[in-house]
Amino acid sequence: MRTRPLRLPTDDRGITAAEMLVSSALVLVFLPLAGIVVSSAVTTQREVRATTDAGMAAQLVAASVEDGVRFAGTVRLDPWSATHANERLVVSTRAGTASVYTAVCQAWFYDAANETLSTKRVPAGPAAPGALAEPVTREERETWTVLAEGVTRRPVDPSQVDGQMRPLFTHSTTPTAGTVTLDLRLPTSPRAVGEVVTSRDAVVVSTSVTTRSPRDITRSPCS
Repeated sequence: MRTRPLRLPTDDRGITAAEMLVSSALVLVFLPLAGIVVSSAVTTQREVRATTDAGMAAQLVAASVEDGVRFAGTVRLDPWSATHANERLVVSTRAGTASVYTAVCQAWFYDAANETLSTKRVPAGPAAPGALAEPVTREERETWTVLAEGVTRRPVDPSQVDGQMRPLFTHSTTPTAGTVTLDLRLPTSPRAVGEVVTSRDAVVVSTSVTTRSPRDITRSPCS
């Protein structure tokens, strides 16, 4: 007895026009949704990265000022004024360990036009004041180390976006000590230089450092 192979029914008609229309409609519906999901994920990742970068920059700035000012013997501040938008803080301090250290001069310079905060450290000596002078040319700026970009001043009243601003640096003295206060904001989202920053879109740095070895803070051999 001969057996015949089993044949499964097949449909060779292919895709009908109706099925193609339904498939196309589904693609048109879900493709934009997929694009929205991907775009949202990219935006969220960018915002998280910007917030992380701002937080790291804030820590770097605060640590730099605290380390330099804590053991400062002399402090000089070139403050912000109506005719001069930049700020410069210069201290005579020390580098090294508590038992082995060298005398150095360190400065921090806020370039208001470019919204950058930079620092520079040089050996204490007659050449220090010239080396730490406010940079004017591009070549002079390149000798400074940029700590943070997008730096802006904080408003005195946080509810006022464009109200009266605090200076980045303030310096107060008593007969036994000197205190330097640092106030600034760093953006947590991409922005153009000069664009208004709100407290909601910024990391705020506000810290005060008191010198541990104050001497004559009215005249500095570093500036």
